[in-house]
Amino acid sequence: TNTHALKNVYMSYGFFKDDFIHPIHDGFEFTGDVADMSIRSELKLPDDCKVLAAVGRIAHQKGFDILIEVARKAKSEGKNWRFVVVGTGPLEQKLIALTRKLDVEDYIKFIGFRKDVLPIMKASDLFVLSSRSESMTNVLREAMSVHTACVTTDVMGIRGELVDHKVHGYIVEPENVDALYDGIEYVLTHPELKEKMEKNGYERVKSSFSIEGMIDQIEQLFQGQLKLKGYEITSLLSTPQPAQKYTV
Repeated sequence: TNTHALKNVYMSYGFFKDDFIHPIHDGFEFTGDVADMSIRSELKLPDDCKVLAAVGRIAHQKGFDILIEVARKAKSEGKNWRFVVVGTGPLEQKLIALTRKLDVEDYIKFIGFRKDVLPIMKASDLFVLSSRSESMTNVLREAMSVHTACVTTDVMGIRGELVDHKVHGYIVEPENVDALYDGIEYVLTHPELKEKMEKNGYERVKSSFSIEGMIDQIEQLFQGQLKLKGYEITSLLSTPQPAQKYTV
């Protein structure tokens, strides 16, 4: 599995021995320098607004309907926030219609599929994950990799594996409009915390979710299993040989 949390779910079924499932986090490939963009002018947003990005498939699991309710509350409270949602999916048109019904089209924009996701994340003040469920989310790691602070719901694979609360990001209760709103407001009004999470989030992804680290863990797992079967191997690039046994 790619998370310890998912291993715990499988183990709760009672079918497996403890050493049968081995969590290995997905490796994340850093893309190097990410281009800057003028997100406010390109998307016709107010020059002085706070931009909050969200990325994902427009489906029930991702909780974008909750984000719309957060946008409605932000507008009613007079917050100068603007939400930008990147992605497509089965609920896209329904949710766009909901923004019109709630009169928040000016506060939350669904901009469809984009190739420049990382520049959008980098240019945003915050990244927001509103999901109802996840395993190990890629978009959160992408945002962290471009030094963007994150507010995320407390779903599988987040707490303790990718994010520690107020260290690498800010964690809130899932499916709770007020909690998500309050989390966003808290981070935006605590710039020192925001800056700390930007730095720590980047370091977390770089140190714990590299492609090289993932390969090393897979190789160690395979080596261990081969040794249990009597083979000695120094690298996955070499051919396993039966272990030599000598009688003295």
